[in-house]
Amino acid sequence: MKILKLTLIPFILITLFIASCSDDDVTKSGSGNIYTADPTITRTDNYGIVLGGDTTDWCNQSNTLFEFHPAYPNPTVDTVKLRFQEPGYDTISILYVKQNGDTVFAVRDMAVNPGSYAYAFSGRANNLYFTIVRFIIRSKLYPEGSEYCRYFGDVQFY
Repeated sequence: MKILKLTLIPFILITLFIASCSDDDVTKSGSGNIYTADPTITRTDNYGIVLGGDTTDWCNQSNTLFEFHPAYPNPTVDTVKLRFQEPGYDTISILYVKQNGDTVFAVRDMAVNPGSYAYAFSGRANNLYFTIVRFIIRSKLYPEGSEYCRYFGDVQFY
């Protein structure tokens, strides 16, 4: 009995250790399918906390006035939330570019006041499955190429 305990305890500990280690690049869809997150995206959880991946694609530096926070959750099965901070009265457009190069407007020429904004986007409603799209915010107050920051980020849909 003592020998059985001595061999069983290390086996249980090793099994628990292996089970507790998970690959944070793996995502399960609602149907139970397992997908690997593309390393070129910024991975986030359901609350917008960055989990890894390429964290350079979103404009969320605190030293800028205009901020485009990483989309969450990313990767996602369907709905992704886009958040941005607008420092002044502005007109913005939110668009996305599909992998085939097609550009589609999600929001066109929306007048915004200073403040924080969130926009929910459904990949399923826009027929985006098993693809990566690039979301872009265009600001008339801070045009592309300004000294502020890049206004885009990639989202992976399953």
